[in-house]
Amino acid sequence: LSRGYWQGSINKGSHPKAAFISHRGLFQFKVMPFGLCNAPCLMNSVLVGLMYRSCVVYLGDIVVASPTFDQHLKDLEEVLQRLELAGLSLKSSKCQLCRKEIVFLGHVVSPQGIQPDPEKLHAILDFPRPKSLKQVRQFLGLSGYYRKFIKGYATLAEPLISLTRQDVIFSWNNASQTVFDHLKSCLTSTPVLVFPDFNKPFSIHTDASDSGLSHDHVIAYASRTLHLTEKECLAVIWGLEYFRPYIDGVHFTVYTDHSSLKWLVSQPEPTGRLTRWCEFDFEIIHKPGRLNNVPDALSRNPVQGNPSATDLLPSYASLAGINFHQQPLQILKDFEHMDTMEADNHPRYQILEDILCYKDPNACCRIHPMKKYKLTLLRYFHDHPLVGHLGISKTLARLKLQLFWPGLKKDVTQYVKSCNTCQTTKPSQSKPSGLMIPIPWEYTGVDLTGPLPRTQRGNTHILVFVDYFSKWVEVFPVKETTSQVAAKKFVEEVFMKYDAPKYLISDRRTPFLSDLFETVTKLLGTEHRLTTAYHLQTNLTERVNRTLKTAIRAYTEDMHTTWDLYLPHIIFALCTVTHASTGHTPAFLLYGREMPTPVDLLLSPQPEWISEKTKDYTNDFTSSLREAHEQARKALSVSHQTQKSYYDQRWKPATFRVKDLVKVKTHLRSESDSNFTAKLAPVYSGPYQIIQQLLDINYRL
Repeated sequence: LSRGYWQGSINKGSHPKAAFISHRGLFQFKVMPFGLCNAPCLMNSVLVGLMYRSCVVYLGDIVVASPTFDQHLKDLEEVLQRLELAGLSLKSSKCQLCRKEIVFLGHVVSPQGIQPDPEKLHAILDFPRPKSLKQVRQFLGLSGYYRKFIKGYATLAEPLISLTRQDVIFSWNNASQTVFDHLKSCLTSTPVLVFPDFNKPFSIHTDASDSGLSHDHVIAYASRTLHLTEKECLAVIWGLEYFRPYIDGVHFTVYTDHSSLKWLVSQPEPTGRLTRWCEFDFEIIHKPGRLNNVPDALSRNPVQGNPSATDLLPSYASLAGINFHQQPLQILKDFEHMDTMEADNHPRYQILEDILCYKDPNACCRIHPMKKYKLTLLRYFHDHPLVGHLGISKTLARLKLQLFWPGLKKDVTQYVKSCNTCQTTKPSQSKPSGLMIPIPWEYTGVDLTGPLPRTQRGNTHILVFVDYFSKWVEVFPVKETTSQVAAKKFVEEVFMKYDAPKYLISDRRTPFLSDLFETVTKLLGTEHRLTTAYHLQTNLTERVNRTLKTAIRAYTEDMHTTWDLYLPHIIFALCTVTHASTGHTPAFLLYGREMPTPVDLLLSPQPEWISEKTKDYTNDFTSSLREAHEQARKALSVSHQTQKSYYDQRWKPATFRVKDLVKVKTHLRSESDSNFTAKLAPVYSGPYQIIQQLLDINYRL
C-alpha cells in the first residue's frame, strides 16, 4: 500500500483518541496511524471473503496466491477491485506481480518450499559476541525465529539458554562461544521446508523427558517445556495443537515411545483436558525408544520456559469449524451395524437415514451420538458464544431438543459444575460458609444505614443500636457519618440510659474503626468486636436495617424526604410487638411492663395496678421481671439452638487444606472514569493458594 494506513481517515469524533504530544504541542491524527488497535482490521474489512481463499494479509502487506496463472489473474483482479472500491492505492515500486518466488515476513516462499530470507540472516551472522545477558536474549530471539529450520535447536542452544535463567551469573566461556558460532553456521545451511501434501497421510512422532517434549515432522521441528505431571500426555497434545493447520479435519497417526498413551483414544468417556482434543481424528501407535531417535534427541534438552496450561485451550475458531448440521450424520454412520439387532429388544431405538435415533415418550426422535463425541457436544451446547454458558437445567433442555444418551443429565451436571468460566463469572446465591454462633446477654450491635434522601432537617443516614437480649432498638437520624457523631450517640443515648454494654458489635465502616471510637469504648469498659467482612450473620442490626427500610417505604410513599419524621413511630412499633425469639416484647423485657398502644388505650382506658401498696408492687414487679428474663433466656437459647441446628445442617463448613487452590469472591466497585462496570466484572478471582489455616474456617492466601 502507498503510505500504509494513512490512506484511511478517522471519524472526526475519534480524533482525540489518536492524539499525541510532541515538543511543539499536542496534535491529533486525522488519518489512521500505525499503532492503533483498530488499524489491522482495516485490510481485513476491505478484503472480507477473500482472506485465505485467494489472498493473505499481514498489516499493510497483501499476498495473492493461486494454483494456476489464469486463476492468479482472476484473483489479482478481484483483490485490486476491492482496493479500488475502498479508495486505497498501491505503490508500484513496492509491488511484485506474477512472481513464483516472493519474500514475506523474513521468509523466501517458492514452489520448492520455505526457507529463511538471506537478507535477514545477515543480521544474525553479523551479530557480535554477546557481552551481556540482554545481548544473549537478543541473539536467541533472532535465531529462535528460524528455529523450525534447525534440527535440534533446543539441544544446540542449551548452553546459551542456561545463561538466561534466574540466579545464574553471566559468564561467557569457550562452550558458549562454540554454540554461538555453531548456531550461525547452521543458519547458513538451513534446509528448504517443503509444503504439506494434504492428499497424503500425516504422522507425528513424539517423546517427552522430565523437563520437556518435542516432535518432528518433515516440514518443521519444535520443542517446549511442560509441567512434570503433563510430560507424557501433553507431548502428544502439544504436538497436535502445534500442527493443527496440517492435521485439522484429516486422519493421521501419532507415534510415541510410551505405550500407555494408547489409552488416549480408547477412553469411552474422556474427561478434563482430553475432551478438548476429541475433534482430532488420529490413532496412536507405540514405537520403542530405540526406534524413536529424532524426538528422543530433541526432548533431552528442551527449550526453557513454562507456559501456562491456558495456551493449550482451543479457541472458539476451532469450535466454529465443527459443522453441527453435518457432523451427526458423519458420526452416526458407524451405527449401521445396528440394523442387525432385533427391533423387539430395542423398541425406543430406530435407524432413520443411517442415523441412530431414540424415540422419547412424546414420540419425538432425537439423535443418539457416539460416546467419544459426548464431550464435544457438551462443549458446543454450553461453551459456544451463541449458547452463553447457561446453567444445568437450560443446557440440559437445549440438548434434549436434539440429542439423547443414557446418563445425559448426569453428564450435563458434571460438565457445567466443572466449567471454569462459570465458576469465575457466576455469583453464588448461597451465603458464605461458617457456623452461626449464638450471642448471649450484654451484647449490643451498632450500624449505619443509608444514604437516604436528604430531609428538610439535613439527615441522610440512620444510626442503629440493638440490644441482642431484649431486641430493644434505638435509632437516630444523623446528618454526618463521622466517628464523632457515632461516639457521641453511643455515650449519650446508650451508656447514659442503659449502662455500658459488655460487648459492642459493629461492621468495618470507617466511623467504627477510628481511634476516637475505640478510645470511647475502652474508657467505658466495652469490648469492641468487628464482624467478618461480607458475613452479616454476626450483626443483628443488619436485619433491623432491612425492617426499617421496609417500614419507611410504607410510611413515606412518594414523600421520600420525610422519612426521619416517621422513625419514632416505627421504633415504637418494633419495641411493642412480641418477638419470636424471646416470646416477649422488647419493652416488657427492658422495663417490666407493656407499653400501651393506641388500641390498648381504646379498649382498656384505665391503667391496671399490680398492687395498691408500693412494697407489694415492687416485689411483684421484681419477681415478674426476673421470671420474664429467665423465660426470655430460655426462649433465646432454644431459638438460637434451633436456628443454629438448621443453619449448620444446610451450611456445612467449607474444609480446605494448605496448598489448596481456591477462588475468592470479589467485591468491586464501578469506576466511571475508567469505564469499568462492576456488574460485568468476574464475580470470583483466582485461583489462589492457601498458605496458612488461621481458625477453623479462616485461611490466609
